[in-house]
Amino acid sequence: MREQRFDLYSVIQRGRDFHVIQLSKGVPMVVAQVLAGVNGHDFVESVANTGWVGTCPQWGKRLPIVTLPRGERLGVDQLDFMMESLGA
Repeated sequence: MREQRFDLYSVIQRGRDFHVIQLSKGVPMVVAQVLAGVNGHDFVESVANTGWVGTCPQWGKRLPIVTLPRGERLGVDQLDFMMESLGA
């Protein structure tokens, strides 16, 4: 069985505009957990319940990070999470 892979996204502000950026592509679950700043149990539970993980890890200077299973697309919920995390 193949290990599930994940993509990580965030948002940056340039001037008055916000831009979604892809931080990592196709990383293994363990790496995604570390980058998202979430322990293994919470990570797996969030993916199982919602299909994604949203965090603001300290290493990312509290910028929002959205982790999705590889092949999934960002949706309104994930974009709302990122914008709310920025206070926008």
